Amino acid sequence: MIVGQRPMNNGHTRPVPGGGRALLMFEDVQNATVTSNTFAAAPDHAIGLAIGSTGAHVAGNEVGARIRYEVGIDESSRPGYEGPEPGGAP
Repeated sequence: MIVGQRPMNNGHTRPVPGGGRALLMFEDVQNATVTSNTFAAAPDHAIGLAIGSTGAHVAGNEVGARIRYEVGIDESSRPGYEGPEPGGAP
């Protein structure tokens, strides 16, 4: 995953205009693990889970004070999610 880009369903990435609302954005990615990272920039949130990104595990990350919340998630990505309480939409 390239920070500031979103994966497309065919396995490629495309730039997110303005860098996006999340530092890491997952779409249709299953069983992702995001642990022991430092998120220092100031987007809306650090990690976005969307479009069936199920089974994600998020733990042990440091999030900068200007980041509103660590994880944004949509309803289709909630099954199997383990991690901090999501703060809003991806």
